[in-house]
Amino acid sequence: MAGQHSFADISTNSTNWSVFVKFLAVWKPKNDSEGKRKSMILVDQQGCRIDATIPYIRYASPFHNLIVEGKWYLLSNFQVMENNLQVKNSRHHLTIRTIYQTTMREVEEKSRKSYFNFITCTQRKNSEVDDRRYCYDASGIVSNVSQLREVTFIDKQNGYSNTESVVTFTLTDETKKEITCVAVGKSAIEFENNWEQVVYEYDDDAESPIIIFLNHEFMEMNMETLLGEEPEFNPQDVSSDEH
Repeated sequence: MAGQHSFADISTNSTNWSVFVKFLAVWKPKNDSEGKRKSMILVDQQGCRIDATIPYIRYASPFHNLIVEGKWYLLSNFQVMENNLQVKNSRHHLTIRTIYQTTMREVEEKSRKSYFNFITCTQRKNSEVDDRRYCYDASGIVSNVSQLREVTFIDKQNGYSNTESVVTFTLTDETKKEITCVAVGKSAIEFENNWEQVVYEYDDDAESPIIIFLNHEFMEMNMETLLGEEPEFNPQDVSSDEH
């Protein structure tokens, strides 16, 4: 029977699963130097999110070209593993990995829900340490947008550095609380382009636009890791746009 399972049913003792899923996000992970893998966030009809990956060995399959964010698919015959990701995009303790037997077929929309996972600034500040390993969604009014600049980050533990594009801004949520945010790398470039479009279309007589950020990570950032840059935001309260 098609779609007979949900993410609450799956376990590591089988690959014979069949779930109707919506693709909330699809991206190439930063640690994939060859760009031949994909990471994904899936949700089932019950609103349960789960992390998923298409490994390099499965990437050659033609079905990966059919994946469209926001579309529904019938996903069948996949591997289920414990979720040991350092940063998790869902609270599910398992993760999905496609295998040679995996099939995917686009289906009609199963729900009009957006399946947002919103968190406010207050909830973030009061959250437990373990909760800060998860990615969330946020919405609010954006202000104090900086210019796009190049910043060098140092990884003291592994002994290397890299230069990334960075944009900082302030997000004021529905509770009127503010949090300082930073978009890094591709996310910074996409933010700048999208923000320029918002400013271009913005009506000065209208209320401030509400911006939604999907799948971002709350993290602590030590500004000492930056070379040649004076901190322009609070290093203890930074939100990183992960995807």
